[in-house]
Amino acid sequence: MPNLCEFVYNMRWAATAVFSIASAPWAGAATIGDWDFGRYSWQSANYSAISSLMTTVGGNTIAPIAGPLTGLNLSQFQFLVIGEPASGSPQGINALQSWVRGGGTLFLFTDSGDSGLLGANAILQAVNSSMGFVSETTRLMPTPAGGVPLSGTIFRDRSLIGQMLAVSPGLSVAGGNSIAGDYIHYEQIGAGRVFAFGDRVENNYFNPSASNVNGRLFLDLVSTTPEPATWVLITIGVAVTAAARRRRVNPGSPRRARISI
Repeated sequence: MPNLCEFVYNMRWAATAVFSIASAPWAGAATIGDWDFGRYSWQSANYSAISSLMTTVGGNTIAPIAGPLTGLNLSQFQFLVIGEPASGSPQGINALQSWVRGGGTLFLFTDSGDSGLLGANAILQAVNSSMGFVSETTRLMPTPAGGVPLSGTIFRDRSLIGQMLAVSPGLSVAGGNSIAGDYIHYEQIGAGRVFAFGDRVENNYFNPSASNVNGRLFLDLVSTTPEPATWVLITIGVAVTAAARRRRVNPGSPRRARISI
């Protein structure tokens, strides 16, 4: 019974500690790089709503990146946005590949009219992704009138699953894992992830906010708070550490010395 009581005590203490961490104001905040290598970045007027949502509601920081990417400037960011990239392989692509494999998350956007198609596919190939964007001229599936449902297990907010994401005409994404029909796919590359968007679902046209699916999608994807399963592992780890500390502080009664006569 003493061991059981001690275990329960340690787990309660660990759960309290982890809840305090998760509830901190900075929990979930991230630093997002916005690379001006494409047609529209999040600094553009057409994307003021998503920028405001990410900073004011999400508590994130968005910083523009001008010029070629380097390992030094990428090291500041957990997330990177590239919107409708220009044709050709951008300068610093080797640094980008290393950054993704090291744990960075890339959001790569294209749009209707094949905007960003060639540049985005060049980037996907350079980071060794199996995903690719398909030209709008070969797209057979029409734009769903009611949007496309979100799916998959990647979301921390499980209530997003099955919700309808508003979309407009765009490109198809092949390969990887779908989270919104053929509009949004993602792939794990090393310790990082690449999200490929066939439509600018974060455009002001969709008014992304904390109260609609388009805004909640990005708040969820940019959150750095660990997933529920990870919290369980963290809680157990903290509990084990607490138990070890208690044993060092209270090593128990010393053993009785044997007396020989």
